[in-house]
Amino acid sequence: MVGFLVVATDKERATGFEGLFIVDRFAAFMKVLVLIGSGLSIIISLGYLDREKLRRPEFPVLILLATLGMLLMISANDLISLYVGLELQSLALYVLAAFHRDVLRSTEAD
Repeated sequence: MVGFLVVATDKERATGFEGLFIVDRFAAFMKVLVLIGSGLSIIISLGYLDREKLRRPEFPVLILLATLGMLLMISANDLISLYVGLELQSLALYVLAAFHRDVLRSTEAD
């Protein structure tokens, strides 16, 4: 659904929020790639989560928050908007790194 909305914008180049974000064809292409990658990673991880008994509703939400951070970074036109996207992505990925608490490698990520 989001990929369709990204592709449906036919503007050559537009800015928003006082020039903090930019929308153009290259940003739309990169956003579609990120959305495909995050969707595939959720689908691929379902088997692993079942096998390791880690199936919790937080996992897809964290992936979606990290994806939102990536989408913000793609459209960033200012350093502060780039920083906000980077922080949103990294905080979600920090939690995902420590998602499997019973394993020593995962607890070292805390």
